Amino acid sequence: ELSRLYNASGILLASTPLDIRKLGLTIVDTVRTEFGQSNCSLLLTNEENQQLERIAVSGPYADEVADSQALWLDGPGLVPSAVRERKIINVPDVTQREDYVSNWNDARSEMAIPLLVGEKAIGAIDVQSVKANAFNADDERIVSVFAERAALSLENTRLYQRQQRQLAFLESLRQIDLAITGSMNLDVMLKVIARQVKSQ
Repeated sequence: ELSRLYNASGILLASTPLDIRKLGLTIVDTVRTEFGQSNCSLLLTNEENQQLERIAVSGPYADEVADSQALWLDGPGLVPSAVRERKIINVPDVTQREDYVSNWNDARSEMAIPLLVGEKAIGAIDVQSVKANAFNADDERIVSVFAERAALSLENTRLYQRQQRQLAFLESLRQIDLAITGSMNLDVMLKVIARQVKSQ
């Protein structure tokens, strides 16, 4: 277990891109290869609309899951429950769960691990298998430790991207200010304003 965690953490640290989707793909691929899970998805909460956005998918069910219905933080499903309750939900047989939302016809068992940053859940890692009782207490423990590290990487990347957007916005405002104060030509000013508004 320590060896697998070490390898998984090493992959995460060595390849932490500053793009949330690329980082998501690294995380789901790492879960599949290092922890031997069949299928893996990474979902993050969208704070504006309370939807759980599927950022990355890995495994045989990737195409099927891409077309699945949206999940909402206050709606049914194992992943929303894990995020709301901030705890792992491990279901040995999904056919026995009333609140199960199917996104893969062959799924028999599923485990949803919340991504926690402090007390806040920012999303979840979701793994599924064609076998019943596929995930045991050891799987829960080892994937949850990896999920803690993944959550920090994701939150750092989110903060970086938010900061980059704010910097770009401020630069646009500066360009508009320069156009207004530096030119008496209305046509030039309006072109600069239109270009900056379009870029933002």
